[in-house]
Parts: sequence; structure tokens; C-alpha cells
Amino acid sequence: MIEKSENQFALLTFAGLAKIAAEELNPSDKTKIQVHHLPNYDLSVLSLSETDMTCLPSLKTVEDVFWLMGRLPLSKKIHLRQLQERIQKEQLLVGISLKNSLFHPTKPKQPSFNCFVKQDHDYPIYRRTIAQRMRSAVAQAFPKWKIRDPGSIEIWGFYIRRQLHWLFVCLTIVYDIIRDLHSTDLVL
Repeated sequence: MIEKSENQFALLTFAGLAKIAAEELNPSDKTKIQVHHLPNYDLSVLSLSETDMTCLPSLKTVEDVFWLMGRLPLSKKIHLRQLQERIQKEQLLVGISLKNSLFHPTKPKQPSFNCFVKQDHDYPIYRRTIAQRMRSAVAQAFPKWKIRDPGSIEIWGFYIRRQLHWLFVCLTIVYDIIRDLHSTDLVL
């Protein structure tokens, strides 16, 4: 079963900085922050009010800000079939709209995307296989978009405790600044 929430976000920080990022954001409800530990990173999943969301662009300790599109239990390769059905065009358009309203990126000439997966442990389902399935789902929803690295749109999957959390990148704080120095028309 998929679980969705319009205001669920994830903050990716270097390992050990999740608590500092939570203090920096100072969300209305600090008790509902779930921190997942990955190799070298912490992923904090939390619900934000509209007021809390306006603070996201000013975070300094966060590497990436993600909007949570859904979760899917993924313990067998057969479960990957469901991923294609779960990543929907409307959902991606909501992510783009949210990113545009919060961070005001410039529009690219040609939309491009890529999908990546991080995991907490090694599992029988490999992260590259999951990322490829995610790419296929996005390509099916938007056939004119090109797969590029870096992409103007990035979809990340976090495979944690045999559950895939797939997220739309709203802002890559460090990376967007470097990319903007080289080109002003790549961010969507």
C-alpha cells in the first residue's frame, strides 16, 4: 500500500547533522521527525506546515530538500512492477509546481531528468535496478524529457528497511549553487 502526504518532506544532511538541521528549520511539530541513518548521511522525514515550508530555502546545514511522493514496501523483485504504476505524471507535476513556488528556479530549454537511489544496507534488490525502474516510469509519463546527469529534475529513492521512499528533489542547496555558476537555464 502506498502512503502519500502533500506536506511530507525529507532533509538530507551529512551524518550527525539531522538534529542541527531540525533546530535550524524549527518545525511546528518536532516530535514527528523520523531520522533514518544511511552511510555518511542522515535522512529526516517530517511533515511541514505552509509556514514551515517557507523556511526551506534558507536552510544552511541541509544538502538536499525533498518532497515525499510516496512509499512502497519492496522486499522482492516482483514488487518493482508496482513502482511503474505508482510514479504518475500528475504527481511529478505537483512536485515541479512545489519546487517552482518555493525556490523559483529558471526554466530549462529542454526538461531533463535522472533518478538515483541510496540505501541503508545491501539488499537482494539492487539500487541500480530500482533507479532504472524509476527512470522508465518517468520516461513513460514524459516521453519528451531526456535522461541526463545532472538533470533539471531529479527523483531520488531511499531504500530503507525494505521500503522505498521516492522523493522529488525540491532543492539541492550545494549542488544548485555550483550548477548555477556554469549555466542559468538548467534548473527546473
